[in-house]
Amino acid sequence: MKIRRVINRIEHKSRAAKLWLLIKFLLLIFIIYVKATGKPWLNELGISDSQIQAVLFYLTSNLMVVISRLLVIIFYLRQRQEHPYDSDNFILGVRWIGTSLNFVFLVVTIFLFFDIDYRALFTSLSIIAAAIAILSKDYISNMINGMIILFTDHVSLGDYVKVKEHRGKIVDVNLTNVHLLNEDDDLVLIPNQIMLNVEVINYTKRIINRVNIEFEVAYTYLENVGELEEYLIGVLKPYDEHIEKDSCFLRTAELKKDTALFHFQYIIKFPDKNVGRRIRRAILRNVVKYISQKKEVAK
Repeated sequence: MKIRRVINRIEHKSRAAKLWLLIKFLLLIFIIYVKATGKPWLNELGISDSQIQAVLFYLTSNLMVVISRLLVIIFYLRQRQEHPYDSDNFILGVRWIGTSLNFVFLVVTIFLFFDIDYRALFTSLSIIAAAIAILSKDYISNMINGMIILFTDHVSLGDYVKVKEHRGKIVDVNLTNVHLLNEDDDLVLIPNQIMLNVEVINYTKRIINRVNIEFEVAYTYLENVGELEEYLIGVLKPYDEHIEKDSCFLRTAELKKDTALFHFQYIIKFPDKNVGRRIRRAILRNVVKYISQKKEVAK
């Protein structure tokens, strides 16, 4: 496994980001050289020793985070002998931890650079800090839940899931939200707290790829459930190559006052978003067609 390949595919570094990383490395070498040789170049520019120390702290910390993150991910990938760089929760979690650490180091650097007494500042702002903590408790809770999601395999990038009334593919997970691309290609942002507190159906991690389509039919237009089942199975004949043989069936899920709720289920051989969308569209449109035919007969 080449280091360059890992950087390109794990870190998603753009050319500008790589250049910035190189500049930070060269700047670190330059500052170390100046301090080691005792040359007063930086002091002559009006930069104090404490400010130099602050910049040195930030550059060292930042580069250590980058290197540590790469080493951890490279070791992890070698242990697993897999290459799903962008779809692994562990890798995503390590990247978010690195981002959080860099933010903390940046705050510390600002305190050091401007020679701020952080103890006195935090003491004077303790009441305000407590109020901020109370107001931001939901955000903090989302961050904690985000880390739990990132370091577990319950849901992963690329999984097809159902959360409440939303159904779709997980395209991103961060410290606040899970990004879900639904069947209408709308991006739904679901807070991490909700992801861990409601029932989530993960269709991808099932042993079989069973698809479930829900719809309701009024009793007025429902003479024979078996007839409706055969009608819908016939609708799927053009898709036989995508569907397991004899896997289609219609299940009565709930009997309501005026309507019956049905689940039409089938097992798809290979998950394909476009094929699944066409099949779902065909089923629902033919349910409407079936009801329309029954209306005509009833007239």
